[in-house]
Amino acid sequence: IAAPLPTILPSYNQIGFDSIHYLVGVVEGTPDEAVLWGVGAAPTTEGTVVDPSSDVRFALVGRYDGGAFTLENRDGFTIEFNGFELPFALFRVAARIDEGGRAREPAALTARAICGDIALYGTFLRTLGFCNPTTDVLTAVGAAELGPHGDGVQRAPEGLGTITRALVEDASRRFVEARFEGTTLNASEHNFGVLLVDEATGRPVVVDHVRGTTETMDGGTLSVRLDVSAVPSGAVRAYAMVDTFAAARATLAL
Repeated sequence: IAAPLPTILPSYNQIGFDSIHYLVGVVEGTPDEAVLWGVGAAPTTEGTVVDPSSDVRFALVGRYDGGAFTLENRDGFTIEFNGFELPFALFRVAARIDEGGRAREPAALTARAICGDIALYGTFLRTLGFCNPTTDVLTAVGAAELGPHGDGVQRAPEGLGTITRALVEDASRRFVEARFEGTTLNASEHNFGVLLVDEATGRPVVVDHVRGTTETMDGGTLSVRLDVSAVPSGAVRAYAMVDTFAAARATLAL
């Protein structure tokens, strides 16, 4: 992904706005519409790989209609980028794809953020006039290279162990916890997360996957927690995510 507009972004190429890499995998859905999970990635001489040092985790809805393909999130999500948090109010990638799933031309990227929600840089962007004076919205436009990762088939990593999911509560907060018992996987090599899908609507639940996700290792058990204290009550499908792979699923009542 690269975003040349607004014009201030290319001047920040030294911190990475000129080239951002994500890996995105299908979690559930139909050939026409699906829920997807994205994580931060990095280019190597052998291709794009998951960046385990990245805290980027986000959900998207993908739609396919006769060669037209869109990936979008209109509910908002936050990513961590080079040490600061960047909240998106809208994120959308659109392209025409071929039979193999590769974009026929660079995909169109549109992203919107509320300047008042951007820590530190929001005031700076307002002062320079990049935010709409009425709506406080900053719109970024760019392009993305979109295509299958490897052969396009997701495979379970070796050493998952036994996975359990549960709702955990303490005095003031609620968490959905995924426990990987007897696993040989660790956070220095993978990006772990918990994805929630609303049982009633089939849409990803709005939650902060950057600040709300924690990982702890105790012996051979890895615990991944997602803070759901601000999520309304209701039934959800909870997925234990390893990189872009849905390692386990359970239905929980929040």
